[in-house]
Amino acid sequence: MAPSEIMAYRTKPHSVTGVSPSELLFKRKIRTKLPEIHCEEDVTTLDEEVKDRDMYAKHKNKMYIDEKRNAHESDLKTGDNVLVKQQYTNKMTTPFISTPYKLGEKIGNQCVVQSPEGAQYRRNTTHVKKYNDRTVSSEKDNDCVMLDDPIETPKPISDEAGDVTRRPVREREKCHQNLMTILFHNLVTCRIVGFDIDS
Repeated sequence: MAPSEIMAYRTKPHSVTGVSPSELLFKRKIRTKLPEIHCEEDVTTLDEEVKDRDMYAKHKNKMYIDEKRNAHESDLKTGDNVLVKQQYTNKMTTPFISTPYKLGEKIGNQCVVQSPEGAQYRRNTTHVKKYNDRTVSSEKDNDCVMLDDPIETPKPISDEAGDVTRRPVREREKCHQNLMTILFHNLVTCRIVGFDIDS
């Protein structure tokens, strides 16, 4: 890069902070070739404003990316039954181990899981998912409330001239004749060859 380009980058205000990088570094405005009036600013308030703007921009970007990637907080709690991701070996392996593990502790995005044999493993929360017991979900399905009045389904609307078939009709007699021809041919061939059909 040419020195003039570097100078232009360092003296131009940043889109997030609203202040040029050189002003953040030196706590003053660098003199450029453009004439301008310098006014004294309080350095402490400038630093606080820059930190606030930076935090706001980062939070805004995080919210946007989380929405795009459909990211959400992990709902795992200590004592939950979880499934642990296993390494892919062949096309028959499942993504998760079928036996549920017990979640021992969770700190940030890492958690300690305990196998049924008692071995403990440290995994990232992306490699662990909550185990939903089938018996619990079936009990919840049975608890649903039945409606007193059955819902009536609307009758299909037919044409005034009668039901008109809008698709081609299969010729079933022809298929039946072809099947009979094949069966007769097989029966004749079996008798010629000498197979006993009754047995």
